[in-house]
Amino acid sequence: MTTVGLAPALLTAMVDDCSTAGEVFQLIPDGAVFGDFQLRSTDVPDNLDIEMAAVADGTPVILFAPQGMTNQKFQFKWRADHLFELRPAHVPTSCVSDVQLQPAIFPCVATQANQGWELIPPTCD
Repeated sequence: MTTVGLAPALLTAMVDDCSTAGEVFQLIPDGAVFGDFQLRSTDVPDNLDIEMAAVADGTPVILFAPQGMTNQKFQFKWRADHLFELRPAHVPTSCVSDVQLQPAIFPCVATQANQGWELIPPTCD
């Protein structure tokens, strides 16, 4: 558990084994901007969030209470082989990257395998 300001926030893992809390998300279309989605965890009532709306490389991706801010909105950009880049709306030149123990944002590089995400059913079939 971590905090943002004085509010609790959860670290998150986005893995492909369907056993880690926080890995299954509901995609909620944002009505204001076409193509933006909130990603709400199905395990806790929190959204995927770029911590403190920071834009620096290595900023952690966390779970935080829904705020409606652009650091909790994401765009999916098609790559190839059923993969997408996950771009935060507040810094669309960055991509969510699978690094070490926790996802973080880094500049989008189409050849970076750790920036390719697949949308699969929540049953992991």
